[in-house]
Amino acid sequence: MGGLNVGLTEAIWKITIKTGLTNIIAHGVLLFFALLLVGVPSFVVSYVSPGLTTAIIMFVIYAFIDGFVARRVALVWEDTSTRQEWSGD
Repeated sequence: MGGLNVGLTEAIWKITIKTGLTNIIAHGVLLFFALLLVGVPSFVVSYVSPGLTTAIIMFVIYAFIDGFVARRVALVWEDTSTRQEWSGD
C-alpha cells in the first residue's frame, strides 16, 4: 500500500518521496491505520442506512477524503533534498 501511494504521489503531485524498504513499509502501515481511522464514520453511516444510494454517496465523498489523507501521509516522507526552490524571477 505504501509503494502504491508513493507512486501515485509522485505521478499526481510531482512530490519526490524517500524510498527504501523500511520507508515504504512504514508508509504503508501509517496509511493503513490512517485510512482505517478515517473510514469509521463511513462504516457507521453504511450500517445505519444500508443501500446502493448510500454506498454511491459515501464512495464519492470518501474519494476526496481518502485522497487528502493519502497525500498528507505521503508528505511525511517527502524528500526535501531534491526540491527546487522558486526564485521568484
